Amino acid sequence: MALILAELGFIAELRGDAEAALASHLEGYEAARAMGDPRAVALAFEGLAGARALAGDGEHAAELLGAAAALRASAGAPLPAAERGDVDRITAAARALLADAPASPGDPDGDGGLGGDAFAAAFARGRAAPPPHPLHRAGRPVHADPDADAGPDADADADPDPDPDPDPDPDPDPDSDADADADADAARKPR
Repeated sequence: MALILAELGFIAELRGDAEAALASHLEGYEAARAMGDPRAVALAFEGLAGARALAGDGEHAAELLGAAAALRASAGAPLPAAERGDVDRITAAARALLADAPASPGDPDGDGGLGGDAFAAAFARGRAAPPPHPLHRAGRPVHADPDADAGPDADADADPDPDPDPDPDPDPDPDSDADADADADAARKPR
């Protein structure tokens, strides 16, 4: 099941649908984790990296690729040739995003002080300390939109209309002509 979900996620990524890719790979991750299959978990991390790169978050993509590499190494499960194309494509996308990342005032080259290779730095962070969950970074959840502060389910409990109005066209003047006509009609009806 995890492998089928991974394939669906890669298809969604190739079609440019970051949300669908994220959802498929996350479901695949959960299935792989439940089965205890480190190779499938690594594949899910690689797929999630693709979804994150597609969403514009190259740093998180690189961290997930590093975490996947660590899982593969610890399980003795090298990247199969059949999956190399996906990982190479995702790596290139993450590198391109990080090469274009804006620098901060204290970090003129935008690499966190690591000599110009932000991808390598993020990959190393992911490899050294795989996240407890693929959608968590430094203890905070992330959303498919890299600019969002909340997790993927943040809006699930939110009221879509925080100020619902049961009467969409309230009459500010209760004595208006329309109300008077309605009152007159009600008064004429036999009881």
